[in-house]
Parts: sequence; structure tokens; C-alpha cells
Amino acid sequence: MLDRNTSFLKKISTYRLLDTPLSDLQIPYERIAKKHGFDFIQSESNAKEVLKSLPDDSAIRQDALLGAFDVLVFATGARTASFVESESDPAFTIESIITNPVALHARLADAEEPGIGFLGGGATSVQFAMQIKDSLANKGVASRIDLVTAGSSLLPEFPAQFGQYVHRVCRAQKITVHYMSRCTQMNATSMTFQRMDGSAKKIGYDLVFNFSGVKAAPLALQCNQYGQVLADGRTLENIYAIGDCSEFQGAGSNTKSAQSAVRKALCAVEHIQATYLQTSAARAYHYQDLGYFISLGQKDAIGWLLDKRVIATGRSALAIKEAIANQFALFLEGYNTYV
Repeated sequence: MLDRNTSFLKKISTYRLLDTPLSDLQIPYERIAKKHGFDFIQSESNAKEVLKSLPDDSAIRQDALLGAFDVLVFATGARTASFVESESDPAFTIESIITNPVALHARLADAEEPGIGFLGGGATSVQFAMQIKDSLANKGVASRIDLVTAGSSLLPEFPAQFGQYVHRVCRAQKITVHYMSRCTQMNATSMTFQRMDGSAKKIGYDLVFNFSGVKAAPLALQCNQYGQVLADGRTLENIYAIGDCSEFQGAGSNTKSAQSAVRKALCAVEHIQATYLQTSAARAYHYQDLGYFISLGQKDAIGWLLDKRVIATGRSALAIKEAIANQFALFLEGYNTYV
């Protein structure tokens, strides 16, 4: 396995970084490799260049590390979508927080009543905003938090009840939401956005986060229903893609979520085993999301399980979210409880 980082990051829990050391959310790849019996090599590999360099005999000479292979699997994930902003002092993203978590703490520590802006009305913005609000309040620190979204509601990709409930929580927590506001410029300490009526507003902050969405990195790879990469009208028989960088054909879920990523991986593994080890016939990818839960601070959450019409909130929803995180932790340890 090749990766530019030395540790696996539990991204589903990164919203806790203000209260949790980064090391608690990381698992060294060497440890995982030793436990499961594979080799890990730290390397910067670009999927675009690797695909271009593939000769007919499927030999990769990227970094001269892999040599010939029988099967290649891309699992390069997704990164924060690019945004035109100040290059000298850019807003924080998931990637920059992970790279330099000390800077996040320093900015908050220097402010008496920190003002914090979030670009984006999705799950990442909501979870970070609520967690930071609670964390600072527990320390007796007041804060001014804004969410800026181009949409007419928060969490638009979820059932309408999600956005309605979170809007009420924001009002109760005194978190301001700027709806129908298109950000035109931002950096680490300010955001300028344009409202529907054409008026523009610039607000200064102690800290700004860019959570405006993610995109496959470095590119989205189209795949058949078994995870095999499709390129120039043909199927690359021994090259697969899984996770957030892949788009599977068929009716299966392509959401950029941990549950879809795990199921895509299991589907590809099953097909590889069927092809090269002559195990039982592989099944096409057809997984549908079983639920989704979003943390709303340290005492609240919202989500659905099995039926989108049945919405859970409060401590019960928080308990389910924790159980889902624990299930993934067990999977990393080698215990597959996914169905």
C-alpha cells in the first residue's frame, strides 16, 4: 500500500479536533500493515500520472516502487474543493487543520471572544460549528459563530427535517446562518459574500473555515459495478477504484461517506478474489445507504437509520452515531460487522 501520509485518519471524527489530540484520531499505517499482513510504503503518487503511464503489460514505474502488479486499486479519496482566496493567509480546511492543528488552537487562544466563520451548509460545517460552540462554552468562553451557505437551508442533501431541526438548534445556540449568500472572497480572517438582493457584505473573524464541499482527488474514476476502472470506452480489467475517488455504475450509492467507501471496497475485494482465487461468483455493487447521523455538539445529534422518514434526535441519536464510529474502528481491527 502506498500513501503520502504515515497514518490513517479517522475523518468521521475530525470535528472533535478542538478537544481531541490529532494522534487520537490517527492509526499508523505500519501498525495496520503489520496486523493484516501487507507492506506499506510512504510515497507521493498521482493517480492521473499513474494511469497515463500504464503500458500494456501493466507495469507502473511511478517512483520505481511498485514494478509489475497483478491488480492495482486506487483509493485516493476526496479533498476540499478549490476556492479563489488569499494565498498568503487561506481559510482553514480539513487538510490544513490536520497538517497544522496547533495553528487552530493558537487562533482561538488569542481571541477573548472568538468570531468564527464557516463557509458551507453541509454536515462538516454544522458538526464543527456545534462542537466548537460547546467546547468554548464549557471553558466559559463566549463565541460568535456564523454559517454562510448559498442554499436556502442547511444540510440540503438530507431530509428536510434535518435542516429545520438544525436551524432551530442554531437559533438556540445563537449561531447566525446567512442563507442564500454566495461567497465571493475569503481568507483566514474574513469572508465577503453576496446576498440574493445583490448587496455585498464583508465580515471579519478570528478564524474562517472553508467547508464548501469536497471533490474526488486527484480525479473521479468511473467504474463498472465491480469497481473496475473504465477508460476510453474500455474496462481496465486489473485496475480498480474504491471510495470517494470512484463513481460506480448502477443504482448503488456513490455518496462520499465512510459506509459507501467500505461497501465499495468489499465489492472490489470480492471481485478480485473471484477473478484471481476462483472463489464464489462476485456480486455487483448495489449498496444503498442505511442511515446517516450528524453530531450537533456534545449532547445532541440528528440522523436516520433504515428509514429516512424516521428521524432520531438528542442523546439517542448521539449514541447511535457513536456506535457507528465504533463499528468502523472494529473494522480497522479486522472485525467485519458490515452487512
